[in-house]
Amino acid sequence: MNDKKVLIVEDEKITALFIEHFLSSKGCEIVGSVTNALDALKTFESAQPDIVLMDVILHGEANGIQCAEQMLSQNLKKLIFITSNSDAKTRESASRLGDYPYLIKPLDMKKLLDLIQN
Repeated sequence: MNDKKVLIVEDEKITALFIEHFLSSKGCEIVGSVTNALDALKTFESAQPDIVLMDVILHGEANGIQCAEQMLSQNLKKLIFITSNSDAKTRESASRLGDYPYLIKPLDMKKLLDLIQN
């Protein structure tokens, strides 16, 4: 795999650690793993990741969709939403930003890897 720089924005620590371990073993460079939008934006600005894995529901005032919107305005290269929420309202909110992949937890790691590689 190419050395993709990945930022993980996930409020479930065990899920974030699992993703981090898996992607690191596949050659990705994890530039950060954060639980809220404020830390995500700071890490995004300083690390300039190639890919952001964004949980839709986050701790703090801003959700993942709002955070992703700010990152997209700052030239985010690739965005993949990850969430436990597959309801129509959540999907509709995410889709207003564009046609970005939307993976439901528990994650299919092969599908996640395919999305990162392509």
